Amino acid sequence: MIDIYLKVIFPINTPEEFRVETNARDEAVSELLTDFIHHQVGAGKDPSEANDLDVYEIELGIDLSDDSWRTRHNCGNKGLRDGILMDVVRRIGETPERVKKVDIDVQKINWKKDGF
Repeated sequence: MIDIYLKVIFPINTPEEFRVETNARDEAVSELLTDFIHHQVGAGKDPSEANDLDVYEIELGIDLSDDSWRTRHNCGNKGLRDGILMDVVRRIGETPERVKKVDIDVQKINWKKDGF
């Protein structure tokens, strides 16, 4: 069961306009994103072609019963996804108001695939 949800919306041409929608505490978002990125270390290179889009969306779900992660994104490549998330972590420190609290039924999200 997914307990914590984060959605990153990242316009590549105006990255300062990024936003994060989450049901987590605002002050926990950077730590959660950093934790996800650390879990990706050692996962190996993703040979998939990166998508060339104007706006990238990355959804992360955390199951607190076993500390597992679920992801969906339209990046096409996990390296691009993780690079965007690293940039967002940095930007949250500069503009924490870009994090918005949302009320979402995370159980209705299809977490079975890594993409939209």
